[in-house]
Amino acid sequence: MTELERIYREHFDTVYGFLMRLCRSAPLPETDSGLRIEDSLLDQDQAMTIHEQLHALPEPYKEVFTLRVFGELDYAQIARLFGKTESWARVTYHRAKMKLIEAMKEAEGK
Repeated sequence: MTELERIYREHFDTVYGFLMRLCRSAPLPETDSGLRIEDSLLDQDQAMTIHEQLHALPEPYKEVFTLRVFGELDYAQIARLFGKTESWARVTYHRAKMKLIEAMKEAEGK
């Protein structure tokens, strides 16, 4: 198991629990990541969709997003884990956030 896989497995339950609690709260606050979840996502089926969308993010977006938001790692720490630059970590996180927002909007429209 790689270090990244270990971190992911270690924080998976925390990430999932956070999303479930977030989806049951009303009104939903904007998270530190700048990700806003609409009120229509409050029911259980939609909460599961959020979990599925997060889990379905392609690599390395899923890991970077998870490490940044739920692991509370800064960009420099994430960059070191991947052997990349801090700029790469910032761009990858931003792209992950945008992919997750888009996926949630698509799921909301169904």
